[in-house]
Order: sequence, then structure tokens, then C-alpha cells
Amino acid sequence: MKTEDTHSFSWIRIRAILLVAMLFGFGLAVAVKAFELQVMDGAKYDSMARDQYVRSFELPAPRGAIFDRNKHELAISHDVPSVFADPRRIHDAGKTALALARVLRMERGRIERRLKSKKAFVWIARRVGRKEADAVKRLKLGGIGLTMEPRRFYPNGDLAAQVLGFAGVDSVGLEGLEKQFDAVLKGGDQVLRGLRDALGRGALLDAPRPIESLQGMGLVLTIDSAIQNTLEHALSEAVRRSGSKAGTGIVMDPRNGDILAMATEPGFDPNKFSKYSASRRRNRSVTDCFEPGSIFKIYTYAAALDLGVVSPGDIINCENSNYKVSNHIIHDSHPHQNLTVVDAFKVSSNIAAAKIGQKLGPKRLYGYLRKFGFGSKTGISLPGETRGILSPAYRWRPINTATISFGQGVSVSGIQIVSATAAVANNGIRMKPRLVKSLLKPDGSVEKTYPPMSEGRVIRSDTAHELAEIMEKVTGPGGTGRRAAIPGFNVAGKTGTAQKVDPVAGGYSRDKRIGSFVGFVPVEKPRVVVLISMDEPKGVAYGGVVAAPVFAKVAKAALTRLGVRPLYRAAKDGSAKRERPDDLADGTIQDLEGPPPIPKVRVESGKLPDFSGLSMRAVARLAGKMGLEIDLYGTGLAVKQEPMPGTVLKKVGVCKVWFKSLAKRRKGA
Repeated sequence: MKTEDTHSFSWIRIRAILLVAMLFGFGLAVAVKAFELQVMDGAKYDSMARDQYVRSFELPAPRGAIFDRNKHELAISHDVPSVFADPRRIHDAGKTALALARVLRMERGRIERRLKSKKAFVWIARRVGRKEADAVKRLKLGGIGLTMEPRRFYPNGDLAAQVLGFAGVDSVGLEGLEKQFDAVLKGGDQVLRGLRDALGRGALLDAPRPIESLQGMGLVLTIDSAIQNTLEHALSEAVRRSGSKAGTGIVMDPRNGDILAMATEPGFDPNKFSKYSASRRRNRSVTDCFEPGSIFKIYTYAAALDLGVVSPGDIINCENSNYKVSNHIIHDSHPHQNLTVVDAFKVSSNIAAAKIGQKLGPKRLYGYLRKFGFGSKTGISLPGETRGILSPAYRWRPINTATISFGQGVSVSGIQIVSATAAVANNGIRMKPRLVKSLLKPDGSVEKTYPPMSEGRVIRSDTAHELAEIMEKVTGPGGTGRRAAIPGFNVAGKTGTAQKVDPVAGGYSRDKRIGSFVGFVPVEKPRVVVLISMDEPKGVAYGGVVAAPVFAKVAKAALTRLGVRPLYRAAKDGSAKRERPDDLADGTIQDLEGPPPIPKVRVESGKLPDFSGLSMRAVARLAGKMGLEIDLYGTGLAVKQEPMPGTVLKKVGVCKVWFKSLAKRRKGA
């Protein structure tokens, strides 16, 4: 009996020990697992838990608006609904996809694939119309929601489309100014955290910041919508009439480099940018380079006149349209023998330009072309600008020097041509093309301004005036650019008709040409420089025929828009009658805010007048009418002269006149 009790007690003790050991082991396992879950993998499971009930919502900030120079809206942002889904709350993806496909007019399979995603948030349709959004609301589908997103909108459709560019569905700038200034236009998106319970009801954990603190900055451009509209319509009509592949135009204020208009036709609507090819969307004025042809003679003549290599009255033998350089023959469109420098430019003689280039030599010609900006980017605020092609002078053979002188063997962009021609119009000073005037804060105040920038003097002021008078002959009787003439104004310009290079066959194409005209007006005080270029016009391709009339239409409208009155009108007898004196301010970089009042000049017979306050051009022309020899110094307006006013003209050998800029006085006024 005692043995049985002892045996029973031992078994109970063993079971107790086993039970304690099991409990200890279980507790140890729980402790180890708890340590693993809470310490080793704590962050992982905490994140998984948060994903179940905490959501992050990204609220994109509206992009800043883009305005023209007169604060007219060119690009704005407004809120539109977007459809999203939480796939984990959708029980029947096929049925839900079918219902959404009907109201959103989307492919059912595409929606269903998104609804089967393992993500907690997927987009179904971005930036839909109000009608579609209301239809989605009426469906009352579980796991489907609506939110508001800013959408980029271009209220003027295709106006300035290649300049503005466009922004994609995620409010990222993809082309044009939208891309170039994306960082400042985009603003700062904000991410908000929210809780969501088992029924899908949500509540924000973070308070949203005011939208004004997130919105991107705005841009104020130099573009004038009215001039831009005129340019686009004129180009569109010219492309249609001439059967051209494309037309390009630029309007610039030479005094400060402001781009008043820039367009390529055919254009596109940035509100529907995906429906257009890349060729329609690119800004040819900046991205494309071409052989300029005869408009390039402007810069060859500028260099020669500036260095004194030729004078306007010099005679050039144009070889009756048959001039041999090395093993090549250079021809003119019409045979000429002896022509003055002025007449050679007027009729656009290639041979005359080649001979002038040879007198300059490769090194000097190349140096001036570089100063005019060729072979370099202008620095305009647009992406994709080309440098063009201008080989260094040491690579030029004699034939290269000859052909480059009249615009073959060199490639340029439209913006380079306008910038270089504007230097002639601006008394020899080249301005950097300016497209953006200022950045605006969301409240409309100015954050930053972009002032006009000078790239330095290219040619002397008197050379610029001399060349302007030569260019004026082109639009007069017998000139190649007669159709660019504008009644009431004196117009300076140059025509160009260039053969296009055939990239397949090599050499020049026989039937593909570019017809161009570039010029400025009024000659006395240039306010606009306009380039018109027509790509591959059918039939007659001469720049004087296909481009010059477009120049006249655009330039006239621009002058009217800028409030520039005609210099003269046609009298009843057909003669020109002056409406105001020809003594305008010179329009240099210092003359950005417009000329000061012009004093009337009293001219007493046989006596030297008082030139005070007159521009250099006005003094030169008045002296020319009086047969007076003068020396001019400085720039701006006349402030001093020797001999003194009132001196008897017969006693005056050479009259010296000093000029000074009044910019500082005007800024303080």
C-alpha cells in the first residue's frame, strides 16, 4: 500500500513538472514571438497596420498662370474632377468596371485591370468632365471616389501654342515655356494623412495648407496677344495661298529685345496636344536651322561698311552673272555689269556679296558674324534652341568665303536672324531676345523681373544708319522687296530665297526652297523687326513674293497696335507729304521708355542751327540737307556742338556734335 502511494505521488510530481515546463515553454515561445513581432519586425508590421487604416492623399498645387505683356491670360489652371478607386473595397471588379466603362466611355478591360490591383489607390480617369463626374456619383459604387485636381487650360486655343508649350496630365511642363519654367510654375504639392475605418469613412489627420501658399508663380511675357494673333492669321493665310510646308514669323522690339510675337503655322491646340504630331508642336523659330540665303548679305555688308572695306558709292563689277571662284561658278538671278554697293544690295547680287566677302577675308567676316550672334545660342527662354552651323574661319576655302557671304554654307535659326537684324535697327547694339518680363507671386505681386540685356555693340552707330538707308532701297522702286512697303512708313529690309539641302541625295534640292524677308520699320526710329520665312512654297518661291507681303501686313498691324503714326501720307497729287518732322530719338538701349519731347529746330538762312536734344539720325539728315560736314560722337541725344549755334555756315568747316544718353534722368523722372 505504501509503495502504491509513493508511486502515485511520484507520477503527480512528474505531471506537475511537465505542466510547468510546458507552460514555461509556451510562455517563452510567446515572449520570443512577441519580441520578434514588436522589436525585430515591429516597423514592418506597424507599416502594414497603418496601410490598413491610414491613407496619404497628394493634393497637387495649381500651376501659376501665364500672361501676355498686358496681363491677358494665356494659360491658367482650374479644378476638375478625377475618378479613383480603392481596389480592396471592390467585391466585383467586372461589374464595377462595366458600370464605369459606360459612363466614362472607356475600355472595360482597362478599368477592370486597374480594379484588380493590389494597391490601396489607383486612378481610373484623370480630369473628366462634370457630366461624367455626376454620372459616376449617381452609380454609388463602393470603393469608387471623386477628387478635384487642377487642370491646365489655354483659353485662347492655339494662340502662341509653340511658345507656351503644354503641361501633361500630372501638371508637369512638357514643351515650351511650360517646360522651361516648370520648377516655378508647378508650385508645391502637399501630402495629407487621413484615417479610414472598416466602412471606408475617412478623416484627415493633417490640416490642409491654404492653396495660395502652394500655387506656382505666374509668368508675364513680352508677347502681345493682338500682334501674335495677327502674325498667326497672316502666316496661316500665306501658307494656304503658297502651298508652303510651313511658315514662321517673329516680331521683335529692337530697342530692348522684347519678342512681341512668335509663331509657326500650322499650329496646334495645347488643350488637345496629344492629337498633334511632334512636328506641329515644335517651335521652328528656335529649334530649326536653315540656310538663310540672301538675307545674310545684311551682315556681310555691315562688316564691310564698318571696317571701311567698301563705301556705298563704290563700283563692283558683277561679271554679267558669271564669276569663277576656284573651280566653281557663281551666278546672279539677273545679269549685271557695274553696280554701286547700294544697287548691288538692292538687286541682291550674289557676285557683289562674294567679292565684298573676299575683300573682308575669312577671319574678319567670321569675327563679325560671331558678334552678330551666329554659331551661338541667343539665350532665349525656350528649350531646344539650336546654335546653327558656322564653321571656324580656318576651315574656309575661297569658295566658302564667297558663298557664306551671300548665305550659303551656313545655317541659322529664325531667332538669330531677328536678333542680328535688330542690332542694325538699334544703332549697332545687339540685345538679348527677351520673352519673359517678370515672375509673379500667387497674390499678383512681382517676385522677380528680367530686365533687357545688351550683348554689346556689333557695328558703329553711323554704320548702322548707313546700312539702314541701303536696306531701305530694297523696298523702293526696283528693289527685290517692293511688296514689303507700307504706305506712310519708310521700310528697311532684305529678301532671301535659299535652296534647301537634300539630306538624301546630297547637295541642294532643285525644287525645295525657303523664301524669307526680314526688315524693320520705321527706318527713322525702328520699333519692330519682323522676320517671315516660308518653307517649301509651291510655284514662285522668291522671298519678295511669298514673304514680303506677309511682312507688310504684320508690321503695319504691329505699328498700329504700338501707336506709331505714319511719317507721311499721300497728297492728292500723289506726292509724299510729311505729317511730322524726321527728328526722332535714336531708339538705342537707353531709349526703352520712349523718346523725350523733341524740340523744334529753328533754321535761320545761312546760319548753323542748334542741334540740342536731337537724335544722331536727325542731326545727320538735317546736316545733309544743308550740305554741312559733321563729326558725331557718343550715342543718345545731342548735348554739345562746335561751332556754336548761329555761326555763319560759310565759316564752318566741320561741325562737331556730341551725344549723351539721358537714360538715368528718365529713370528718375
